[in-house]
Amino acid sequence: MKVLITGGAGYLGSVLVGKLLEQSYEVVVLDKLLFNQTSLLQYTSKSKFKFIHGDVRNETLLEKLCNEADIIIPLAAIVGFPACAQDPQLAKEINFQYLILLNLQTERVKRFYIQTQIVVMV
Repeated sequence: MKVLITGGAGYLGSVLVGKLLEQSYEVVVLDKLLFNQTSLLQYTSKSKFKFIHGDVRNETLLEKLCNEADIIIPLAAIVGFPACAQDPQLAKEINFQYLILLNLQTERVKRFYIQTQIVVMV
């Protein structure tokens, strides 16, 4: 099964990627690397891992990746009050509007996990 993780370079995502790869899932991470994270470098040699440097607000890219995924785990977010207050428009687009877009793209996807369910998996 192919898993798409948006925002997968963050702490939760990087841990989850490892767990999913251990269980033989094919994992695709879409992340813009706003904070220059390197947490996924350890997986780049894995044949079932693919990293896509991109923005979850790119509707064409998001639609393509959703159509290829069996499972979608949305982790892309602007986290914390200071970061959200610094750019409220970006926070609204990433933390709210993209989830609406993502939900519209997932009609054919077999499983769509929300963040609260991910904690149980890790």
